[in-house]
Amino acid sequence: MTGVDIAGGDNRNIVVTGECGKMSTVHVWDTNTMSSVASFNLGASAKGVAALSISPCQRYVAAVDQSNDHTMYIYNVQRKKMLLSLSAGSNSIANIQWSKKPNDLKFVAVTSSTL
Repeated sequence: MTGVDIAGGDNRNIVVTGECGKMSTVHVWDTNTMSSVASFNLGASAKGVAALSISPCQRYVAAVDQSNDHTMYIYNVQRKKMLLSLSAGSNSIANIQWSKKPNDLKFVAVTSSTL
């Protein structure tokens, strides 16, 4: 496992984790039942999950991989679907955080060069 985030709000039992390796994946879990809510494969070029975060509404996961392009992904958890992928640039992403405001889907990704 290379990353973990816990959902906020009333459902703190929802956790998202990221794995590294040839088949890098993001998993959303319900810790009360220990069952999978959703999982997403980042593809063969990902080289692992560098950072990830679940939105406070628990509908979306933002993740970035460890590839040379540092590809960022946005997933819809309920639909189990990738909504977006794009290069985050040449600097690796160290952290991702969603806004804590209700129904605000803004997030920030922090590069290692800004730490």
